[in-house]
Amino acid sequence: MSQMVVYPDSVRLYANGEPWTYKGNFKNFDLSSTSWVIGNGVPGQCGDFNGQMDELKMYNRALTRDEIRLNMHLISKEKENGLVAYYQFNEKDDRLFYDKIETSHMENGNGAHPISSAPVATGVSQKLNSLNQGKIYLIKQE
Repeated sequence: MSQMVVYPDSVRLYANGEPWTYKGNFKNFDLSSTSWVIGNGVPGQCGDFNGQMDELKMYNRALTRDEIRLNMHLISKEKENGLVAYYQFNEKDDRLFYDKIETSHMENGNGAHPISSAPVATGVSQKLNSLNQGKIYLIKQE
């Protein structure tokens, strides 16, 4: 699970809850008026994405850790607060990916389109609070 948050002076990426920050001028950052590519790095700054992506959600606000964790394996049925684009990558024709929320559909350049085995479904999730100061204990079955 990854999240990217854009601030006026930096971009912060979270991969599995761990932050990485890149400092820069992002005051005029606006994806609604800028062309963007998923998976390609910026020339001379970083490499291309090498992995698989089951879905992509874009929000106009930062999500809390609880919001991310509660929704990370669920298919969105309706528009969530601040959700501006939602791609499931489930199309049979892999030349075009449809935005399930709006009309910001996108074309697939050279990306492969494998069948996903991600554990994603409709339903609800629940947050469990630990009584042991955040520690989780696993009990072996015998």
